[in-house]
Amino acid sequence: MEIIILRHAEANHLLENWKQKVCYHKFNQLMAEWEDVPLTQKGLQQAEKTSDILEGNFDLIYSSPLKRAIDTARIVNKNNRNIILEDLLKEIRIHPPRIFRSFTFSINSWIILCTFFSFFNGNFSKYMKQARDLFDFFISTDSKRLLVVSHSARIHSMIMYVRFCSYLKLLSSHYKPCGISVVRFNYCPQSHKSFEQQIKPNT
Repeated sequence: MEIIILRHAEANHLLENWKQKVCYHKFNQLMAEWEDVPLTQKGLQQAEKTSDILEGNFDLIYSSPLKRAIDTARIVNKNNRNIILEDLLKEIRIHPPRIFRSFTFSINSWIILCTFFSFFNGNFSKYMKQARDLFDFFISTDSKRLLVVSHSARIHSMIMYVRFCSYLKLLSSHYKPCGISVVRFNYCPQSHKSFEQQIKPNT
């Protein structure tokens, strides 16, 4: 079984000036505004080109329910497969710690700060467990070739999970808009159990 993970095409929020400095509250406001933005004209063209690359060569499509992902899924869906929406494929949103609410950083720096913060507040373990749940679900479909349309941070978490698992093999990875990552399923129950134990939070 192969799982094709496709990042959505370019959307409006990617046109933001990521080097501009913003305060804590402005960054959170931007994150909320970016939640469900549409594709840009360039994004529509990217999706069309990706459609030609994929050639509809998949059995099922699972997509984030956010507009930019759904629109990408519809464009690449040459053979009119059913598009199944899955909440766990939404973008990961991490709010910066409140201790930084009086600081001003670039948007890029805020995102890096949020990413590092997730390693210390327990969210990293949660995202890994969500990735495991997603792959378990995809595997249960018994599809030969499945397409998954999601977002940058969510895809990074899924690929990170794959790198720890011997029952999943990463064939390729690409995180840019319309980037295609390919994962192959090779089941090994013992390895699966071992990884679950590794990410189990201390109680």
